[in-house]
Order: sequence, then structure tokens, then C-alpha cells
Amino acid sequence: MNNISITDILALPVQERICLVELIWDSVAAVPDAVEISPAQKAELDARLAEFEANPEDGYSWDQVKSRLKDRLCRVASDPGDSSLSLQSQRQALRNPSHAQSMTPEDFHIGLEFWCSGKRWRCTDVGSRVVVAISLEEHEIVSSERDPNDPAKRIERRYRSSDPILFDGPPYGIVEHVFDEDSFENCSLTPDE
Repeated sequence: MNNISITDILALPVQERICLVELIWDSVAAVPDAVEISPAQKAELDARLAEFEANPEDGYSWDQVKSRLKDRLCRVASDPGDSSLSLQSQRQALRNPSHAQSMTPEDFHIGLEFWCSGKRWRCTDVGSRVVVAISLEEHEIVSSERDPNDPAKRIERRYRSSDPILFDGPPYGIVEHVFDEDSFENCSLTPDE
């Protein structure tokens, strides 16, 4: 086997690095008993189990969990540094869905501005069971160009912007997000409290 340096790994194309990470993760998952948990992690798991056993009705169905995770992943993809996407704020939204008048699919139309999870959104498309929207919040912009001193390298710049041109479209300069039927209950025409 050849020794591969971190520099070699970082020089791989993104897709190859993703494949490498998947291979490493699969090798770890293949031997779950080899992964030790700390006493603090065990205590947390025990506390969560005790809380569930004391209040089983406070839990969420697997469909609710999957829906929330999909929604969160889409939002994190658009803004990984957004602290409003914390697990605590997700739990708050689940526990208090009546924070404002919940919306139904019939409430949406292209161009409608609405609120969801503390962010302002604009509807860009309406389907029979889903709504597509863009976040009108500030976005992280990443630009990349070749290093003039070393053409093999790229220079990446990151900055935050709420330039209105990002919201002109289609096509848009930012990611469009899909809201499904399970997301509508967290959407409203007024800001979240």
C-alpha cells in the first residue's frame, strides 16, 4: 500500500474525496463495537432514554424526524454557518407549531414572501404537494479563481451578501429549497416569535 499524505488527499477532486470519506466511514461502521463512547456520552444517552420512558408521548414519529432532518439539511446547505438552525430551534418549532397562523399549500403562490424557522423566504414555484422557495436572508458567497503565482492552485474567497441580484431569477444566484407537506405547518405570513 502506498502512503498518501494529507496534501495528496486535499489535492484530489471533491468527488474523489467524498468517495474516500464514504469508504472510511463504511470501514468504521463495519465494526461498531470498536467505537467506544465516553462516560459523558453514555450518561447523555441514559438521560435521553429515561426522559423518553417518562414521557413517551412527547416523542416524534420517524416520518416527522425524517422530514425535519431533510428540511434542516436543505437549509444548512444554503447557509452552514447559520446559528438559527440549531437543534434547539428545531425542537422549539416542533413543540410550538402554532407560533403563527400555519400555512397550507393553497396559501402559496409564486412571488409570495413568507417566514419559516426565523427566515424570510420567497416562493419561486408551486407544485401539487411541494413549494419551492429561496431564502431572502444574507447568504455566504464563495468565489474561486486560479492563483496567478501558481496556476495549479485556486484561491477561494468567502463573504456574506444580501445583494438583490442574488434573488433575481430564474435562474437564481442562490439555491432553491423544496418545502414539502410536513414543512407547511412551520410556515407563516408573519415572522416567527
